[in-house]
Amino acid sequence: MKTNKKTNCPLNVADNFSGSNSRAVTSIDWLQIDSRGVLIPSHHFLTFDTDKSTAIFKKLYMVYDEKNYVASIVSEPFMSGGETGLPPNLNLVKLINRELYYDKPVSRIIAISLDHNLQPYRPSRIDVCVDFNNFLQGFKPDTLIKGFLSDRFMKKGTRNYIVQGKQVGKNIPHYIKFSKPRSNVDTYLYNKSHEMREVKLKPWIVERWEHGGLDMTKDVWRLEFAIHNPSFMYTNTITGETKQFNYENLDNPAEVSEIIRVMISKYFDFRRNTGIKEVSDMPKIKLFSGIKDCKIDFIRPTSVESNKADRNFIKRLKELNNEVRTVDIKLAFTADELVRYYKKTRKL
Repeated sequence: MKTNKKTNCPLNVADNFSGSNSRAVTSIDWLQIDSRGVLIPSHHFLTFDTDKSTAIFKKLYMVYDEKNYVASIVSEPFMSGGETGLPPNLNLVKLINRELYYDKPVSRIIAISLDHNLQPYRPSRIDVCVDFNNFLQGFKPDTLIKGFLSDRFMKKGTRNYIVQGKQVGKNIPHYIKFSKPRSNVDTYLYNKSHEMREVKLKPWIVERWEHGGLDMTKDVWRLEFAIHNPSFMYTNTITGETKQFNYENLDNPAEVSEIIRVMISKYFDFRRNTGIKEVSDMPKIKLFSGIKDCKIDFIRPTSVESNKADRNFIKRLKELNNEVRTVDIKLAFTADELVRYYKKTRKL
């Protein structure tokens, strides 16, 4: 089963996020799904058994479309069934980052799962993000971080944070993460340009910025939400309209933008500290436009989490979601190695 690929054209979401004088682009930056079944070799994709394991799974596969590395699959949990085990037929399928910047990534990961005899069961982690130069009216992201650290600004919700930066005459923060153990959503604000200078350049992301009209003479910041439990409903608190999140709709870029707006409303709400007791009564700092007040209700349906193995899966979601990070980049194989493996596995 094959899906056509083309580079996604970024939305012009200036009116929704950054105001009429600046631009922003939205993206999916992590897509991993829980697929159930016994993995069999694909009829279309080349499935490379790395002969390696992870801390939780016995098997680690790399999936190639022709000579292009497109996804990874971990399968066969070491501890399965029983009181503390995971579902024995659990597989985690993850698209590599570059694939997320092509058209219809959700359809693609479903196709990869089905072509390996794996039934998509639910997403286990989805990261959505918005990239921009500055907040509304030129308000700088590092100014927000410094204001939060000095208590001039307060944040609603989770205030457990990790911050990174450097001191060059003065402190310059370039990263802050808000999270707590087993949280449904982690929030990151960071200088993406700095990260790519220091860690790894991703040309497909730079291309997206250029298409989206970002100012490439300035640093680009990213606000990212790592959704570890993508089973939730969200409600507009003004109109009462309620929707259930369906990850399959994320092939539509407008749906990506809508979910980001919901996440901003819930998880990126900052207030000016006036010294009163309740943070929610402090004046809101308007960082983006088009954001509506929403509430989110996460779902643990008994019809789905009907056994102990599935409940263990939910409890260990964040740990499992980091499993694929153990894939060594050095496992990228040469074309000759792939040809040899293809001939061996296809008995050519």
